[in-house]
Amino acid sequence: MNLRIIAVRDKGDLEKERLVLSVSKDDNTLGYVVMDTTFDADGDVSNKGRHAYRFPEKEISAGDFVVLYTRAKPNGWSTESVAKDSKTKTHFFYWGRETTVWNQDGDRCTLMYIVDSKAV
Repeated sequence: MNLRIIAVRDKGDLEKERLVLSVSKDDNTLGYVVMDTTFDADGDVSNKGRHAYRFPEKEISAGDFVVLYTRAKPNGWSTESVAKDSKTKTHFFYWGRETTVWNQDGDRCTLMYIVDSKAV
């Protein structure tokens, strides 16, 4: 995969809560999915995912960042920005949720790549 999770920032604060990812190779966000995961009785990460977000199609380049805000997109915000002294872009996505996803006590974030196929 060409996306890597860096951090979940401001957990529990709907206005600021966001997932930050870095891009290691030119790619497209289409097919990438993030979700928080539950824990089993032993406290290990389970295979039960919830609150899934599937990224829409967007070209991304090596060195860029992808930021997924939990909340809806505010009016007037751009969907990308360029750093002043470089060609690095930050691409912003908005989940559109009315409640936070990431618990303040340490949910796990899972990043997957889904390949769609039609039944033959």
